[in-house]
Amino acid sequence: MPKIESRLEILKHFSNLGSNREKLKYLAKLGALAPSSHNTQPWFFRIGENDIEVLPNFKRCLPASDPTNRELVISLGTALANIAIAAEAYGLKYRCEFYETLGVNIAMAKIFFDSLAPTKEDKVLLSALALRHNNRSDFLSKPIENNFLEQAKDLVVPGINYMTTSDPAVLKDAADVVVDATIEAFGRQSFKEELAEWLRPSLSKYRDGMPGYNIEVPFILSFALPTIIRKADVRKQQAEMARKALSASSAFGVLSAVEDTPHIWVKAGYSFEQLAVHAQKYGMSMSLLTAAIEMGEEHRRLEEIMKVSGRALMFFRLGYPSKSTDASPRLPVEEVIVYKNGH
Repeated sequence: MPKIESRLEILKHFSNLGSNREKLKYLAKLGALAPSSHNTQPWFFRIGENDIEVLPNFKRCLPASDPTNRELVISLGTALANIAIAAEAYGLKYRCEFYETLGVNIAMAKIFFDSLAPTKEDKVLLSALALRHNNRSDFLSKPIENNFLEQAKDLVVPGINYMTTSDPAVLKDAADVVVDATIEAFGRQSFKEELAEWLRPSLSKYRDGMPGYNIEVPFILSFALPTIIRKADVRKQQAEMARKALSASSAFGVLSAVEDTPHIWVKAGYSFEQLAVHAQKYGMSMSLLTAAIEMGEEHRRLEEIMKVSGRALMFFRLGYPSKSTDASPRLPVEEVIVYKNGH
């Protein structure tokens, strides 16, 4: 299984890479370390002479848990952010564009490079990019680093609102919403069937989905878990697990926007990953929870409780994890890269 530290082995000295294509392929590989629902990795990276486009892979969509493809598009934004963060770390001049149209073989975002000649190598930022992952362990009751909270304001792109709270009363009420949304999700057979399709035994051969080691399931149980999820009524158990994780958190965060469109979704994903990678620099984790965003009208309760502006698009725990956990696997980069003009 891929220990989280092994992700550091992905990092290379950018100046040692030869052609522009080799450099862009490497940047796309870092982009593919981004988070996605059920670790579906629903993206393609289309490489040109000096740019990378991020496109959706609808074969990896989740119609039961993500019927509007909101989470899929958000994932494209997180992937773009990883590429931009890597560009920042290597001192590359770049600019990003976010698009509105969602469709097959259509880019949702693009990053252009004025030059692919590195001017620096920020190893701290690169390590944070490689090590960031969705840590599902309990978080410590430790205040959030003020330097991060100040920096976070500049990491969110225009059109996206960001807020965090450590207010115990708000945390409790928000946790109630997530628990209720979790019960609703696991009460839907279509959701359970879809989730079971993406659960994996704790074996290193799997390159996508959620292996048992990534979701803290014992080795033997990981083989039976898909059947259990499909056949058993696990609502109470899942609600208790959600409550435990939420209770062991010192802060929650929300990204929201006035609009609820693909153009905004990709920006939300981009903003989240910028926040998550920079949080990693301070030894923190941001653990995503999507049930309250996607299940019924629970997002309205969350918006009211957390007093956010507009539609809640992403909800997460923020804090210092109590332990290190293993990273989720990744598809070979060759499976997610395409080239313009076929070469």
